[in-house]
Amino acid sequence: MKIRHSIKSKIFAIGLVGILGFTLYLAVNIYSNQRNRVLLTSLSTQEFVVLTELSGLESNVGRYRTLLADAVDFEDISILQASEKVAAEILSSYEFIKNTIPQLQTESTQLIALYRQFHQYARVFVTLSLEAPEDEAPKIRALKNMSASSRLFDESYDALKSIVYRSFKQKVIELNQQNDQVQTLGYGLGGVIFILVTLLSLFISRSVSQSFQLAVDMSARIAGGDLREFEHATPKDETGKLLLSLDTMRDSISQAQRGYVLIAAFTDAMAGENSKQALINATQTIRELFNLPCSALFVAAEGGELTCLNISTLDHENLNIDALVKMDIAENCFRLKRETSFEFNMHEEKLQFDFKLGKAELFRIQSYPLFHNNQCIAVLVTCHICVPKNNDTQLLEQCNERLAIKVHNYITDIEREDLLMNLGLRATELEELNEKNMQLNAAKSEFLACMSHEIRTPMNGIMGMLGLLMRSKLPQDQYHYADVANDCAKSLLLIINDILDFTKIESGKLELEEIEFDLRTELGSFAESMANRAQDKGLELVLDTTHIDVANVMGDPGRLRQILVNLVGNAIKFTEQGEIIIRGEIKIISPSELQFNCSVVDTGIGIDQHQTEKLFKPFTQADASTTRQFGGTGLGLSIAKQLSELMGGGISVNSEVGRGSRFDFNIILRSCQQSADILAGQDVTRLNILVVDDNRKNLQVLCEQYRHWGAKVIDAVSADQALECLHKEYSDNQKGFDLILIDMDMPIQKGSELAKTIQQDKRFDQSKRVVMTSMAQQVSDDYLSELSLSGYFRKPATAHNLVEVLSLLSETGTSQAAENAEPILTQDVQQAFNPAVRILLVEDNAINQMVALNILEDLSLSADVAGNGVEAIASLNGAPHTAPYQIILMDCQMPEMDGYEATRQIRLGAAGIVNQDIPILAMTANAMKGDKEKCLAAGMNDYMTKPIDSKLLSIKLGQWLAHE
Repeated sequence: MKIRHSIKSKIFAIGLVGILGFTLYLAVNIYSNQRNRVLLTSLSTQEFVVLTELSGLESNVGRYRTLLADAVDFEDISILQASEKVAAEILSSYEFIKNTIPQLQTESTQLIALYRQFHQYARVFVTLSLEAPEDEAPKIRALKNMSASSRLFDESYDALKSIVYRSFKQKVIELNQQNDQVQTLGYGLGGVIFILVTLLSLFISRSVSQSFQLAVDMSARIAGGDLREFEHATPKDETGKLLLSLDTMRDSISQAQRGYVLIAAFTDAMAGENSKQALINATQTIRELFNLPCSALFVAAEGGELTCLNISTLDHENLNIDALVKMDIAENCFRLKRETSFEFNMHEEKLQFDFKLGKAELFRIQSYPLFHNNQCIAVLVTCHICVPKNNDTQLLEQCNERLAIKVHNYITDIEREDLLMNLGLRATELEELNEKNMQLNAAKSEFLACMSHEIRTPMNGIMGMLGLLMRSKLPQDQYHYADVANDCAKSLLLIINDILDFTKIESGKLELEEIEFDLRTELGSFAESMANRAQDKGLELVLDTTHIDVANVMGDPGRLRQILVNLVGNAIKFTEQGEIIIRGEIKIISPSELQFNCSVVDTGIGIDQHQTEKLFKPFTQADASTTRQFGGTGLGLSIAKQLSELMGGGISVNSEVGRGSRFDFNIILRSCQQSADILAGQDVTRLNILVVDDNRKNLQVLCEQYRHWGAKVIDAVSADQALECLHKEYSDNQKGFDLILIDMDMPIQKGSELAKTIQQDKRFDQSKRVVMTSMAQQVSDDYLSELSLSGYFRKPATAHNLVEVLSLLSETGTSQAAENAEPILTQDVQQAFNPAVRILLVEDNAINQMVALNILEDLSLSADVAGNGVEAIASLNGAPHTAPYQIILMDCQMPEMDGYEATRQIRLGAAGIVNQDIPILAMTANAMKGDKEKCLAAGMNDYMTKPIDSKLLSIKLGQWLAHE
């Protein structure tokens, strides 16, 4: 009784205050909730949804414009196609807004029209940008249209957004006003209710006492583990709510125990390494445990599209949920991309589904997005035919994360299987393509070899016969005709060589040698070979090797010369006045690697900057008229570029129209352990040198070279300035220069006149004087003696020329120069051979026989002729023992027995032991990669290609006859 009395007192005290507050709260909120529900429903179904959609639209519109810009920047049509999908999504969103708020149909319709116009103009502009038309007017017009439509679209979009915001704000204001009114009303009602509460408090306290006793009994049963339903009368007051809460707690405990069972069953179903089977087991378990008559899994495929899969077999067949697919529930859930489930109450629509066990009317559909790494990858859709359990949704959401992992693994497995299949197909296609390429390359190589042989054989005859014709006594006009024909033949041979070299590079048939050679000597020899062409046009050819401090290097001198021939040849061709400078330098990359940098600078016609990109493309020149005016195939620079890249470097050009061009290339060479000192121990630091040349570039190069070696150098650009320098030097030091270099071809006063003036002044008798002449200018010994000159050399000046000049300053050099007055640098002297040398020429072509015999005749040699390998072996066997053959010139392609087989037979002793080691020189039209190795493998000692170069033949004969 005491406890009850205490409870009554508390309940009576709490009741007076609680009932008053509850009543006020109930009165205010009932009215407020009723009025606000309409506004909230409107906000949630119209303005709020539209605002959410507009927020997503801003991102999609920005992404669409970014894709358009990327399509233009990267010139990729696939990006434009991707933008089309984004455009479709934007248009779909606009339609959604239009259908959501009927009051905005006019503005939405206008916005859709403007967006379609903007999309159309944008697509036209991007398409024109990708096509890169020659006429830029349509593209500019499209850009203006796109900008104008974009501005109108943005203004309409902002206007629509402002209308929605104003509507939303207005309804919120109305909601607040209504709340204020209801609050005022609640205060008034509170006073009235207070009186009523006072009168009813005694009655309430009595009834609450019984309800609390019932609640105590229910709590005791729940605490004892009895979760059965407890029948009782529920008062319609706060104590009744307490009893309902206890019932809810009992149900929650019961559902929690059920949840543990369900989660354990789901966990067991997810076990297993096979993601597909685990996914099947898990989805079947979900259906069974939650008593779902139908469920479907929508997996995101490539492009974001959803594919509905059978929940039991994960395939597209035997689906009996067509109506569910048509409702687009999964697509809507996937598009919103929120990590929450969505419910759709269907009991009002009376939608029926066929579940194979019969038709059932759906009560509710729930959609669960599955997220993995913050990305929605699938949607699980479940159908209910009755009210689901209270915690079913929570339990399914707990399963979602693990279900998403299995879906991700399943998608990965499918992609891996597709990738492996595609890789297998691709590998098969590549293998077939590779086999076809090998066949094509073999056919191409065979064709090139045949073409090389067939072209070079008649070219050898043409050039040889023209040479013989020009050495005969011809009238002047006929000699001129023959000379022109010979030049044309040389040009044709050059074109043929360019085409073959280009084709060999393209097909990977070009091989690079790696031999030791003197870089300065190679550059000097090349400059001398090009000097006549330059000097015939009145051009100064300058060679600058000041910054080359190494002598011998390892590399391919022939291909280096080929690059230089193309660059310098072009410079001479396109330069009418001025000079051409060849400047080289060596940079040490590592102890074993050197980088050779070389530039060819001319003062020619130059090249327009936007045309330079075409220069290194095959069969292309900067201007089509160039070919007509200057000739050429357009292959030279392409070959130079590819050769420099094959040799580990590259090439570039810098040019300006009317100001000349500069071509720079670099290649990688290997250093040699032993490299001779070009100065050979000479002390140059004590020398005082005067250089006289009217060409400032050549003057600068000569002076820099001597200064680089340590000498004191004074330069003069005219005879008058040179005389001033001479007088000043004698006045200051009471002696003349140790060495005076004088250019013969100077304006106003020639070099010979300056030399004569210096000769007449006895003060300069001790100065050694050397003149520099053009390649075509002849200088006799009498002329040197007449002007008291120590020697001469021909321009362009090479490093070896300048070193040989220094040798005049030594005692040996002085005496030798005084006695003989020989030129310091002479032309190549034809090697003298013993006429008794016996040579066997093996050649089947009568014209080539005649050409070879006449070349040998010019070398004071003769030869016996054999028409094929059989005759060659017979000739060797028939030669007297006292006069055997000393060397064989062997053609490769011959009837009956070719040169390869003949050589092998000779090495095996078919021509006798005495001839087994006879030098055999291949003289063939086969000039492809591998032909030289083929000749050497057959036993030949050396290799020459047709047309035969008489100078090269002389060198080869001298080399092997001396060895013999």
